[in-house]
Amino acid sequence: MNSNREYITRFMTRSFEKSVDNYMLADKNYVVPRQKVLDYIIRVLSIPYSEFINYVKSNKGIIEDDQLTQSSSFAACSTEMCAAIESKGNPGMKFVDIGQLFPQYVKVKNEAAYRKYGENQIKTSTQLGLTFEYYGCWYLTCVGYIYNELDVEQQKSLLARTILRIPLYQAIMTELLEKDVDLTEYMLSLSDSTKGRRSGSILRMINLCLDECRRNSIKYHNLFYPHYKAKEKQLIMAIQEGYDNSSQMQEIDFSQADQTHQNFHADAKILKPRGSVLYNVEDDEEVRILVHNMMELYDGTTIMRVAVECQKKYQQRYFGMKTNDWRHLIRDYVREVTERPELQETEVFRFSMAG
Repeated sequence: MNSNREYITRFMTRSFEKSVDNYMLADKNYVVPRQKVLDYIIRVLSIPYSEFINYVKSNKGIIEDDQLTQSSSFAACSTEMCAAIESKGNPGMKFVDIGQLFPQYVKVKNEAAYRKYGENQIKTSTQLGLTFEYYGCWYLTCVGYIYNELDVEQQKSLLARTILRIPLYQAIMTELLEKDVDLTEYMLSLSDSTKGRRSGSILRMINLCLDECRRNSIKYHNLFYPHYKAKEKQLIMAIQEGYDNSSQMQEIDFSQADQTHQNFHADAKILKPRGSVLYNVEDDEEVRILVHNMMELYDGTTIMRVAVECQKKYQQRYFGMKTNDWRHLIRDYVREVTERPELQETEVFRFSMAG
């Protein structure tokens, strides 16, 4: 039997899958060996997720802009896509043909709309390892043929592994295991509005991998991602907090009264190492300067954006602080110096000290 490393290499390079797919292309009457493919997938799922991540660390590909996922319905990229193409006999389909498989999702019934919808969904399916392109036509892979035979947990675990074959997600995931990640750093070629639209699709892919990390008790850091507010034409940074399996036994129920929340933070100050928490912005000149520089930005800023930048820059210095600690610290300070106690955390403002 092949070692885990050999099997991972076989999976990550798609060598087995490509051989079966090539048989399908060469012979229209070829019968996909479902049991053989299913046995292959079960073997892949038996290997710990951490071993796939370790493989990726030393075998990263080249990131390209077309890897920035854009899709509408995840079901249309996965379960529904597999069922729809197989029902047609997997003939090889163009974007318009694919879009017409999903009339329930396409609001405007014209060729351009079908083409765009079909393109976005099938390209995402390909990133998931369920379809492939050959001379301008798109086909179901051998994995796509058996995908709907897996249970939901197996499907999620499989996709967490196929996604790691995409260089963009290889880079994001390996970086998240080491430090906080700002998703916009991978979206520099996009406009602010496009960053906001794409982030949801990209997050969906990342979270399939992060779900698998949690199931395997693999720690990861905070993920900062963009959200575009069309009305204000502003790109707002949001936060998805990291996972530390060592702290899961100390969950706090914040649904209780405000007093419970306040007591928890009072106790936390005692439990955290001295110097690991910043209690007042004025106590650290560098943090204070950063906050004021951001408040003076010509285009304005938000409390949330200032908090994100402070955490990103000074998280190692104040390692005892969580995302909410930074948010409360910056919110209270900004409201005090601006004399705007009702200033909302996502409200755009600009402030400059007199003189």
